[in-house]
Order: sequence, then C-alpha cells, then structure tokens
Amino acid sequence: MAGIDVASVPTWYLERAINDTVPGLQNFVRDLWLTPSQLTRYEVGSVLRSPGPVEATSRVGGMRTSHRIAILSNHMADLSALTEEDWGLHAAASGSRFQVVDVSEHAGKTQITLLHLPDDERWRLFDGVGLSVIDDLVPGIRECFAAKCVQEPIAAVSSDEW
Repeated sequence: MAGIDVASVPTWYLERAINDTVPGLQNFVRDLWLTPSQLTRYEVGSVLRSPGPVEATSRVGGMRTSHRIAILSNHMADLSALTEEDWGLHAAASGSRFQVVDVSEHAGKTQITLLHLPDDERWRLFDGVGLSVIDDLVPGIRECFAAKCVQEPIAAVSSDEW
C-alpha cells in the first residue's frame, strides 16, 4: 500500500501524530529464530501489520537465538502484573502496525528494529516516510545491541515458557 501524500496533510495533524508516536519511546525485545526467507520481509522503510498481539519484554540481555526484534514504542500494554514470572511482559494489540527502521548484524546475530505506529488511521502517515528523529536513534540502538547480544541471556526471558 502506498503512503498518503504527506504534503496535503495539515501540519498540525502531522505534528500530533509524531508527538503521539515518538516521545517516551521504550525498547522492548523478542528473540526468535528466522529463516533467510522470513528475514527478507523486514525491509527498512516498510510497514508491517501483526495479525495477533505482539508480546515482548522490557528486559534486554543476551541472546540464545539468531534474531532479535527490537520494538520502539510508547504504547505497549504492561502485562507484567498478570504473570508470576519476572518477564517484563508487554504487548502490542492485535492488528498493530510497525515500521522497519533498521536491520543490523553483530557477532552472527541480527536485530530488526521496529517503530510501533499509532493504532488508528494515522499509521498511514508513516508509510514510506522516515523520521530523522528516529534515524538519529539508530546508531545508539546498534551500539546497545552489540553490547547486549554478546552478554549472557536473561534466564527468565530465554526459557521455553517465555
């Protein structure tokens, strides 16, 4: 789906969408194994929609898998009180949309960084459009990934139950 003509959108509407999306971003992760063909779905700039809820953790440590999805969000639901485990469990609603902002590799591991888009029609404003404020975060996100991916995994969020 092609993005909308951003030039025709009122400035106040664009500003509100960005102000509702960017401030207070937190990093949530989900580690998984992806095949090379699955990895091709994550093209920088593309917008993906999740058919179901997306679970991730606020506890970021080492990896026992080959791939990490890093979600930058300010509106994931905190579900940590619903479990006795110390998972730092958070979730994005079914149908959430995410923009791929970076794909990077370090020490044989790959991180895919996603921006959690608004849960209403404003997500369309981000389709095919990059934000310099997000681009400015990418070097720091890569540094954090490089430092974390070589650490020991956090047992609670690398267990089979997680």
